[in-house]
Amino acid sequence: MTITAKAEAPDRRRQIHRLGGDFQLKMARLVALSVNRDFTTALVLLALSRANVRPIMESGESVQQYGAADAVPPDALRAPVTIYVLARELGLPYETVRRHVSKLKAAGLCQGVEGGGVIVPGSTWDDPIIVESVTECWRMAVGLVEEAASFGIIAPGVHAPAGPEVARHVIRLAIIYFLDAMRIMADAADLDMLSVLVLRMVAVGNVTRLTHDPQLARDHSGLEDIPSDEHRVPVSAYAVSKFLLLPYETARRILLRLAELGLLERRGRSGLVVPASIVAQPAVVAGTVKLAALTEAFLVQLAEVGVVPGSRVPRQPVGPACAGDLAVAS
Repeated sequence: MTITAKAEAPDRRRQIHRLGGDFQLKMARLVALSVNRDFTTALVLLALSRANVRPIMESGESVQQYGAADAVPPDALRAPVTIYVLARELGLPYETVRRHVSKLKAAGLCQGVEGGGVIVPGSTWDDPIIVESVTECWRMAVGLVEEAASFGIIAPGVHAPAGPEVARHVIRLAIIYFLDAMRIMADAADLDMLSVLVLRMVAVGNVTRLTHDPQLARDHSGLEDIPSDEHRVPVSAYAVSKFLLLPYETARRILLRLAELGLLERRGRSGLVVPASIVAQPAVVAGTVKLAALTEAFLVQLAEVGVVPGSRVPRQPVGPACAGDLAVAS
C-alpha cells in the first residue's frame, strides 16, 4: 500500500525521504538518551527487542493487549534470539554483537534464557525513563504525520484518531522502521551503522530548511528535484557530536573518514555538506527511493492504528528532551 494510488499525484518521494530522515535522527537520539549507552549498544538493544516481540506483532496482539504505554508483554511471550541472528540482521560482525550483548547483560538490560538465546525482559521496558520515552516517541510520530499532512502526504482511507493507548505499539513500529532504514542506508553506502548515521545527520542537516519550509519543500519534492549545493547549509562536527550524543573526537574522526571517501565536502570553516553530485549518484537515488517507500509504509501503519493529524498528545513534553531541532550551526 502507498500513500496515494493516483497515478497523476505529484512526486513527493524526496520530501518523504527528508521527513523520514528527520524522524530517524530524532529516534536515534531518543534511544541513546533513554538507555544511556553508545549508539552501537543501543542499536543491538533495539534489534533484540524487535526480535523478541516479533511473535506478538505477527499475532495482532500488539495493539489490542499490549498497545498502551504501560502495557508491557510478559517475558514468556518474548521470543529469544541468538547473537548469530542479531549479527545477520544488523549486518555487523558476530564478535561486535557478542561484545555489546555482554555489555547489556552486565547492565541488567538483557538476559540469557534457558535453551539458548537472549531477551530484553519486561523489567527493562517497565523502567520509568523507558515508559516516558515511549510517550515521547508517540509525540514524535504524531508530529511526523501532521507535518507530512501539511505537505499533502496523507495515508489512504479514513482513520479515527487514537491516543496514547497505542503508544507502546507505535514505538514497536518505529523501532522496526528505524532498523530497516539503517540497514538500507548501510547497504547502499557500504558503511558501518554509526558512520551511516553520521552521514545521514549531515545530509538531513544540510537541507533542514527545505524539509520544513512549505514553499521550499514543494519546490524540491520530487525525485528529480535535487537541491543544488547553494541550498545546503554546512553542518559542523560539533553539531553532529551534540545531536547524536557522540564524543566530539569520535564524530570528527568519522566525518574525516567520510570526507576521505568522497561522501562529504568541507565548506571553509563552516562545516560539511553532502554535495549534490553524491546525492545524484544512481546508488544513492535508488536508496532514496527505497527509504521513501519505507517511510510511506510507516505512515500507513501509523494511520491504521489511529496516529493521524489531530491525534492526542500530552500538553507538556513527557520523557527525555530528545527531539529538538537538528543543529546545523558551525
